[in-house]
Amino acid sequence: MSEILSQDEIDALLRGVSEGEVETETDQPERGARVTPYDFTHQEKKICGRLPMLDTINRKFSQLFRSTFSGMLQKAANMRVVSTDIVKFDEFQRSLPVPSSLHVFRMESLRGQGLIVIESKLVFAVVDAIFGGTGLWETKITGRGFSAIETRMAKKVVLGALEDLEKVWSPVHAVSTNYVRAEVDPRSA
Repeated sequence: MSEILSQDEIDALLRGVSEGEVETETDQPERGARVTPYDFTHQEKKICGRLPMLDTINRKFSQLFRSTFSGMLQKAANMRVVSTDIVKFDEFQRSLPVPSSLHVFRMESLRGQGLIVIESKLVFAVVDAIFGGTGLWETKITGRGFSAIETRMAKKVVLGALEDLEKVWSPVHAVSTNYVRAEVDPRSA
């Protein structure tokens, strides 16, 4: 039997559906079927599998932000996406060095808040590069917070990143990013 229906077979099928002779599926769930909500914040097991659209968004963001960041530094910057992982916030929080430049933001039309983290080494390198240095200057990080200038420069980088996030999300879902606050201690975020 051929896999392709003839025009007469298609007409007969459509006539049967419209007259109720051919049984069709409905969008209604079966009786007894239950939808179980999944809470990412209380995840007991690792999620296996990929999030291809999130990978695409991250890749496009990396390309766009490279240009934005290079413009801020007035030097060529190189960046790439390493991986997209889903981890519990507690695990993520413990992996961050103190101090870290944490920036809380909202993406309007989506629930919750987001977090952009800039490690302290990068904050110091950005400030050094913006003010004419090579960006390779090593400084003692532990036991010291960020100066007003370092905090301001980190916020400038984050605001540029938020603009780029809006642009790369627009083909998927229209969002508007709003900067909420900056933190230094991961426990406060």
